[in-house]
Amino acid sequence: MRSTCGSGLFIWAVCFPAFALSTGTPEQIHVAFAGDAGTGMTVSWATSGDGLSAVSFGLSPTDLNHNATGSSKSYLSPLYHHHATLSDLTPSTTYYYEISGSTSVLHFTTAAPASNSEEFSASVFGDWGYGKNGHAIATRDALEIIKEDVKFVWHLGDIGYADDAFLHPLGPKYETVYNDWMNWIQNITESKPYMVAPGNHESECHSPECLASHKLKEALKNFTAYNTRWNMPFKESGATSNMWYSYDYGIAHFISMTRRLTSPARWKRTMVTAGSFQPVISDKTASTLHGSRLILPRLTPPAAPALGSLLAAIALCTLVAAKVAP
Repeated sequence: MRSTCGSGLFIWAVCFPAFALSTGTPEQIHVAFAGDAGTGMTVSWATSGDGLSAVSFGLSPTDLNHNATGSSKSYLSPLYHHHATLSDLTPSTTYYYEISGSTSVLHFTTAAPASNSEEFSASVFGDWGYGKNGHAIATRDALEIIKEDVKFVWHLGDIGYADDAFLHPLGPKYETVYNDWMNWIQNITESKPYMVAPGNHESECHSPECLASHKLKEALKNFTAYNTRWNMPFKESGATSNMWYSYDYGIAHFISMTRRLTSPARWKRTMVTAGSFQPVISDKTASTLHGSRLILPRLTPPAAPALGSLLAAIALCTLVAAKVAP
């Protein structure tokens, strides 16, 4: 383990342990909802060098009698990011899984079916850094405390603050921070579905090394790291990009949207308040919902990203606090 300096919300930097990626060993493991409510889960991980993108899984840790094969992609050598979707699962059920190249059997629990109107809790937040900066440790500790009580996590953008070059111009660079942050939270993300949305800090790398290297700048531009590392259920949602998607948990329907398109020049500065727009017409799953639904937008205009996250969090708290009848 080596020592680096992390990044966060406020302008100070301190040294913090970093993780070294072992060749061929799956790390940065995380799971995300896939398919219809409770019927799928995508398992994602990273390796140094390419390898088999396969997962064995089953209902018992000693009987992993099903297999799923996915794919891998790299945007900066030697790191490869793998995604394998496990399908035909049973809702509200705990599954055990083992990634190819690993000897650890992990587990996750699928989402409640669309017919289930029981209350549930989820952790929703945005803007989380790495290490001792910006209250990142406090956030990490809080998640550790509540991880058994929440069904999933919804991280509304600004993931790890990997691009915060002004906080660590001579310290760790974009990829180092991102890799270390994902390993730092793996004992949560390997078992709790971790849904994400892109924020402005996911758009590109603007550290001194990226400004000096055309190769690095090109490799990390245009949300490349976000779209390669994370695999959200956009195809099931009828969407065309990993940056916007929807998913269900019980009778609640979640929509993750962004006004950050593929070029900063096209970003819109129009603030849309929660509930004042109607995007569900283009949302493939909207017509199949059972009973009442709550739509939670991801609002990320550059002028007010924090407000969009706050509105979505308030809306989710409203859902959790009240019983919604079908």
